[in-house]
Amino acid sequence: MITFARLLSKQYFAYSAKILLLATALTACSTTDRSPRSPRSLKADKLFKSAYSRPMNQHERALKEYNEALEIYKELAENQPGVYLIDLSATLNNLGILYASLNQYELAFEKFDEALKIRRKLAEENPSAYDPVLAQTLNNLAILHYTLSQHEQALKEFQEALVIYRKLFQEHPQTYKPDLADILNNLANLHSAINKPQLALNEYSEALVLRRELAGENPDAHKPDLAQTLNNLASLHTTLRQYERALEEYSESLEIRKALAEKNPAAWAVEYARTLLNQGVIFIHFNKLQEAENSLRQAQHQLRDSLYIPLAKELWDKTEELLNKL
Repeated sequence: MITFARLLSKQYFAYSAKILLLATALTACSTTDRSPRSPRSLKADKLFKSAYSRPMNQHERALKEYNEALEIYKELAENQPGVYLIDLSATLNNLGILYASLNQYELAFEKFDEALKIRRKLAEENPSAYDPVLAQTLNNLAILHYTLSQHEQALKEFQEALVIYRKLFQEHPQTYKPDLADILNNLANLHSAINKPQLALNEYSEALVLRRELAGENPDAHKPDLAQTLNNLASLHTTLRQYERALEEYSESLEIRKALAEKNPAAWAVEYARTLLNQGVIFIHFNKLQEAENSLRQAQHQLRDSLYIPLAKELWDKTEELLNKL
């Protein structure tokens, strides 16, 4: 009989950190009267919007366009900081995201730090207008620090962003409910990683309430995030040996991810399979071997067309190992 403790690897009970960093759209970040715009500023705007709309596989062109826009906005901001600093900060923020996605972390930190400095200054002068973009860059920096296991710095940034998002949520609950849920989920991921499970449970639970509300209002947009938080809670309850709670949460997460995988297998089959694998391990703990086998075989069925993806192959190998030992 395979031992349950041996299966509780971080790899297969991973907390689904929201690694997707937050990009800024040019039209969303400016509160100034944007007309009339000079030919130079219109050129920078066009470059920014072109880079912003490019898919990730066109990163070289996006980098070129963002950097061209950056030079123009720097020049314009020297003469009209009240108009162009926000555009400059948006370009820096998005360059930071692009460099992070290319694993060029030193450049990513450089751009995020520059964006943060500008956005702090703007938020001090006009909090209601610029607190949202300040929180956005804090969250991005925190995610990058978390990804690189720089947990102390990530914690400071997540906590500062959380204070801002709580304030924004109190003032405009419908607008900032998703952001508050996201930052709570991210902070809970970090607290899980640094072995502070009670804090993580509190934050996941608060995020879960918000994401249930959001999913009720707009299921297509928010059910994936609801499934993510349920999965995170189940992972944490598994680590805490609260297996019945974990099984309930995995079961609810599976209902959502099954529907997502049926609609879009390319996007969701692997995550659905991961949750099936985790559920199978819980069944092994309860000595429900037939249920465990069913979950593991369903996981393999979901993975069979995705084995070219390293994670899918890894999950397949794990399910095969478990099936052979049942």
